Amino acid sequence: MNYQKLMQEVADTYKQRYNFNKNTSTPFICNKKFSIYAYLIGKVMGDGHLSYSYSLQFVSADVNDLEDLMELIFQHFNIPLNKMFITKRIHKGISYSLRVNHPLLARILYCLGAPKGNKTKQGFLIPDWILVDKNYKKMFLMALLEDELCTIKIERKNYSIKPKFKMSKQEHLIEDLRLFLQQVRGCIESFGVKCSKVSKEPKGKLGQITKDLYFDVLRNKKNIIKFEEEIGFFLNKHKKEKLSECSKILRSTLKPDVDKNKIISLRKQGLSIRQIAKMIPHKKTTVHRVIKEQKI
Repeated sequence: MNYQKLMQEVADTYKQRYNFNKNTSTPFICNKKFSIYAYLIGKVMGDGHLSYSYSLQFVSADVNDLEDLMELIFQHFNIPLNKMFITKRIHKGISYSLRVNHPLLARILYCLGAPKGNKTKQGFLIPDWILVDKNYKKMFLMALLEDELCTIKIERKNYSIKPKFKMSKQEHLIEDLRLFLQQVRGCIESFGVKCSKVSKEPKGKLGQITKDLYFDVLRNKKNIIKFEEEIGFFLNKHKKEKLSECSKILRSTLKPDVDKNKIISLRKQGLSIRQIAKMIPHKKTTVHRVIKEQKI
């Protein structure tokens, strides 16, 4: 990261250069802040908003999550609490909004790649500086997935729901959205978590201005457990708890890997399928399938 270049870009966002204070800005532009910047950019690209007047807004159904986010911002940037406030919103249910009135922070996020204005009316991609660093990438994903990935929980008995990641844009920007979703999918898979392909055809309700694209995190047990271990969520308590509960059940019902080499070795020693099944923790049908595949 070229800090001098970033400082210049932030200065250029001011109409009057004398309004830019380098001494005030310097503590905000240092290496230890960038993992939090990656998280906040993920939030802006999710349910958040960065206005043209450089104000930040974050939305959640749980006021406690926004209180934790406000505390995170205070701890890392020492922004006065009177510059941040939470309000209740009633529109198709109850939600809460955290507004952060700190133009310098918003300008830095904008220069680092956060979209400004209505996100459905513009294309944007994940900034390169996030893509090349594993920690930044994880922080970004945790923020974005907290907002846009459905809650991961048990659907029936010991099987997870199919976690869906869905976003919307105006129809003429669908290909921009597709590129962004492919980036997000690639980031998730870089942690060893498998996903479906991005949907081919955009979907939308009758009369809806925007169209949706989506992909799924594959819901097989090992994949969901891998998601919790490698990515997970950061501040969203509800999603963290549900994922933890889900993974605990999946682990308890996860069958051990099939040791094909051991089955083949025992078969070559002349043991029957029944004898092999007694020696390894698998059913006779599993042993028979492996032997049939190997044509032994």
